Amino acid sequence: MSCFYCASCGQKLFATADVAAKKRLMQMPGYSLDCYVLHGDADLSRLKHRDEDFLNEVWSCCRISLMRLARGGEAGQIIAYADNLAEAPEGSPPPALVPEYKSRQLTEDDFDQVMAEGALPENKHKLYVVKFTALWCPPCRAMDHVFRRIKAAGDLPDVEFFEVDSDEQQDLTDRFLAPSVPYIIFFKNGQRMDASRFVLSSVNGGLSQAVCEDEFRALCHKLLAVEA
Repeated sequence: MSCFYCASCGQKLFATADVAAKKRLMQMPGYSLDCYVLHGDADLSRLKHRDEDFLNEVWSCCRISLMRLARGGEAGQIIAYADNLAEAPEGSPPPALVPEYKSRQLTEDDFDQVMAEGALPENKHKLYVVKFTALWCPPCRAMDHVFRRIKAAGDLPDVEFFEVDSDEQQDLTDRFLAPSVPYIIFFKNGQRMDASRFVLSSVNGGLSQAVCEDEFRALCHKLLAVEA
């Protein structure tokens, strides 16, 4: 018997007895996302609960999320994303936390100020990457993985990553016409950049789907080379 913890904050989420199955949700070069399918009676009362009404229910502690679809072929299933879980035998101490890079979260209150800071002399050469995201979105998690790997490699020091929770910041999401999540927009020298000439999957100048690390690195290099 094992217990599963959030690898980011250490909170216990569920145990082996709560697991009905494990399956793969998505696969892309350099990244795969598995999930645990939980029994419907799993006790999730310790987690924050958010009901999206028309789409799904979400339970979360910090960055990990569990989701129950409200519609679709597998409606009613509760899934727990495996990419930020830590497992330990029942009765043992939780695994040691491993700090990971996290994009800075922006809200309606500070978005414009932060983007304007990109025009300061010390930041004029930097590329600001803003991802509109949602806790329940598997492709968003794929892009989180890409951002973490880029930051860990340290070879793109002039790229800064930010994110906006589309469910909580609906005004910002509407303002930038985000068609879905993930949706990624770019700023340089305080000005929004148009990425449509560099990628096929572009809507309103932003990147409108998850891409692999190599493709995203190449896009960042191209945008860094553009005079804003």
